[in-house]
Amino acid sequence: MASPQLENGYVRIANDLIEALARAKLNGTQRRILDVIIRNTYGYNKKTASLSDSFISKATGIHQKQVNREVNNLIDIFIVHLEYKGDYNNPRKIGLNKNFEKWRGNENITCNEKVTTNELVDKSSNGNVEKVPTNPLPKKDILKTDIKTNEYEDFFELIWNLYPKKKGKGQVSDTQKKKLYKIGIEEITKAIERCKKEKTETDLKYWQNGSTFFNSGYVDYLDSNYEEQTKVEGDSQPTDWRWKR
Repeated sequence: MASPQLENGYVRIANDLIEALARAKLNGTQRRILDVIIRNTYGYNKKTASLSDSFISKATGIHQKQVNREVNNLIDIFIVHLEYKGDYNNPRKIGLNKNFEKWRGNENITCNEKVTTNELVDKSSNGNVEKVPTNPLPKKDILKTDIKTNEYEDFFELIWNLYPKKKGKGQVSDTQKKKLYKIGIEEITKAIERCKKEKTETDLKYWQNGSTFFNSGYVDYLDSNYEEQTKVEGDSQPTDWRWKR
């Protein structure tokens, strides 16, 4: 049975933004995409993040072409802020535009009308309602290190799902997960995409196990070790990359 807890990590976002999203004219696909964007920005205390269409597609289960179309629509109506449009090697950098008054087609959204406690009570009930603080805070006895540990685990789950050969997951230590977390989602996602580009074989037996890639293999695909190279005329090499030395 699922039992989400604040100590396992949480997304900190202003109440006004949540209320604005509840009133916004969005279809179901757009809202699911926004949930992923919020999770991977505000969830990591960032305003924007490099999120590829394939990443969002895997996080939502929505077809990649549909993700691309709806993200573009959200950018066009100013609900999603485009910080960097991306290129062949780097996904675009996006985030939620928190100035909801600029959301096209939703200009009349207001968060000034607050719902009263009486309105929250079901008329068919006995009138009792549990009093919950407006801005509940995590318990003081929850250690920051515990929250961080779960952030590392959540982060690793995200990148593990992006890599095709899912073998040896338990062989990636907590220390290594923390190291990957510090590198960041943008860099690790980029490394995985570069690896996919190189591996033209469809048979997964030619791929490194997930444990090998995330323990050491990813290093070859980081910006500091990897460089794009255009193919020279007459060059018989089938690849279009080289290692920096």
